[in-house]
Amino acid sequence: METVEELEGFLTATTREGVRGRLLARGEARAIMRDAGQLPLDAPPFAQTIDTDLAEYGFLYFGRHLHCGRQGAPSSSFAPDLKRRRMRSKR
Repeated sequence: METVEELEGFLTATTREGVRGRLLARGEARAIMRDAGQLPLDAPPFAQTIDTDLAEYGFLYFGRHLHCGRQGAPSSSFAPDLKRRRMRSKR
C-alpha cells in the first residue's frame, strides 16, 4: 500500500505543467475551440486518442486522490493545484 507521502508525490508530479506531453493543456485548448460540441473545420489536428488519454488520466488521478483521502490526508495537502486551476478558469 502506498503511503500518504508517496501518493502526494505522485499527485504533485502528475499535475505539473508539461506532464504527458501537455495533455491537459491540449485538452483545454480543444474544449475552448468547440462550438456546440463540434470542432471547427480549421481546428488544428488533435491526437485520435485524446479523449481516451484524458479519461485515463482523469480516472487515474481521481482514484489516487480518493486513496489519499482514505489514508487520512487533508485534501489541501495533496491537491494544491486544483484550487489554482479553478481560480484561473473563473477569470
